[in-house]
Amino acid sequence: MTTNTTKIRIGLNGANGRMCRAIAHTVKCDNRFQIAFGVDNKSEPTDCAYPIFKSFQDVPLCDVIVDFSTPSATAYALDYAVAHQVPILVATTGHDEAQKQHIAEAGKSIPVFFASNVSFGTFLLLKLASVAAAFLDDTYDIEIVETHHRIKSDAPSGTALAIASSICAAKEQSCGANYTTVCGHALRREEHQIGIHSVRGGTVVGKHEVLFLGDDERITIAHEAENKSVFVHGALKAAAFLLTKPNGVYGMDDLLKD
Repeated sequence: MTTNTTKIRIGLNGANGRMCRAIAHTVKCDNRFQIAFGVDNKSEPTDCAYPIFKSFQDVPLCDVIVDFSTPSATAYALDYAVAHQVPILVATTGHDEAQKQHIAEAGKSIPVFFASNVSFGTFLLLKLASVAAAFLDDTYDIEIVETHHRIKSDAPSGTALAIASSICAAKEQSCGANYTTVCGHALRREEHQIGIHSVRGGTVVGKHEVLFLGDDERITIAHEAENKSVFVHGALKAAAFLLTKPNGVYGMDDLLKD
């Protein structure tokens, strides 16, 4: 564990990915953190200033693991974190229910931060969409559109799914309606059905729009990340947050309350 005068040592899972490279670039100018190591099964980049391993076997010590990898790679990071009692931030998206259960189980042994998106602006979008969903009646149709760069591996985005889940919960609480979601479906919507649309192309960092479509009016709540630095800022905040917490699974709500 670190002290007030010791840098927080981060282990990056998915080290050669775009997000982990952005984190490493930021940490160079941040005296609070240092990158202890990276784990990635891809070849090591030539400009890397820290060791990268193909697995968690024989990695050096760290204070917290930051995971921006793939759902299958998250599992190895979780197993390592539990075995070595190291907190972990899981910001990878696309986990199935069994993988989410693995994350929940890890939270019984270590502090785990699990969020599909660590941008504070995106979290505000989710909250505003929930408020609007609870306020507006069922004459408003709801659609979610998410846009990302061409090489994003999962669709719809984890953030879009989280927004939809939050809206469904708000609708159930406010009016008892059972809302469901449908992805990439062009046919006419059933009653209380939210459509989610995924757009992939170019170098778009990330954009999410929630549309409430009523008779003769439309309400749009949107957030667009123009640079990955917004995610880096949230990830580093969450990593430091974990070092102060007992075992459990935490999210953006907990970070903002803290």
